Formats: sequence, C-alpha cells, structure tokens
Amino acid sequence: MKFHTLLTLGVSTMLVAACNLFHEGPGARDIDAAVRRSLEAENHGGLNALLGQPLPVSADVVSVKPDGDCKKASERTYTCNVVFTWRNPDNAPTRAELTFVQGAEGAWQTSNVDAALATGAAKSMIDRIGKAWPGSAASAASDAH
Repeated sequence: MKFHTLLTLGVSTMLVAACNLFHEGPGARDIDAAVRRSLEAENHGGLNALLGQPLPVSADVVSVKPDGDCKKASERTYTCNVVFTWRNPDNAPTRAELTFVQGAEGAWQTSNVDAALATGAAKSMIDRIGKAWPGSAASAASDAH
C-alpha cells in the first residue's frame, strides 16, 4: 500500500509541475497570448492600415517566447525579456523587455509593445556598431581571423 501511495504522490507532483502550477509569473503561453492581444489592440486600426501596416500585428508574429526567467517587479507584475520570431523570414528575431501584469481574472496583460520593440532594435543596433568599431575587442578578434 505504501508503494502505491508513493507512486500516486510522485505522479501527481509531476503533473502539477508539468501544468506550470509551481511557476510564478507568466508562462510561455501567457506571454505569447498577452503580446498578441496587445499588438491587436495597439496596431489593428485604420491608421495602421492606411499607412500600409508599418506596425506589427499578431498575424506578423510566429511566436513570442521568454528569454530566461521573468523578474518580479511588484505584486502581480513581472518584467520579462522576450524574443519575437517573425513570419517574414527576412526579419531577424527581435528581443524586447516587456512588463506583464496579472489582471483580477487571472489573465496576463502587457502594453507598449511597439515602444519595447523599438528600444530592443535600437539596443541591438548599438551593440552591432560597438562590435564593428575599430579598436573594440570584438573588432580586434574578427581582424585576427
């Protein structure tokens, strides 16, 4: 009887862990869904369509995944680094830092995705320029090869 109880307890623990119930903050699915909802709310309008849709909407995104663990900012609020994978294969994956807030009904929400994407793209460009600058460590290493 003890073996059966231990087996049941072990399987139950694995199921709870697999369902992400021990995890604090938004999970990968929560992040993807919240970002898609935010993109639709922010960019799915007449002005974006009139301008030829320069701002991304959820249909432009293959996936949004966390890049590492989220950090708790306050009660029900987490800051997460995420990676966007785009439908257009010419677009490289984009990194951004987003804040997620858990609503009263339990759903995770985020906003200002466009600003976070612009900031992430600017940081990436600065990093690439810094690595290509003559005299930098990365530039010296590439010149040696």
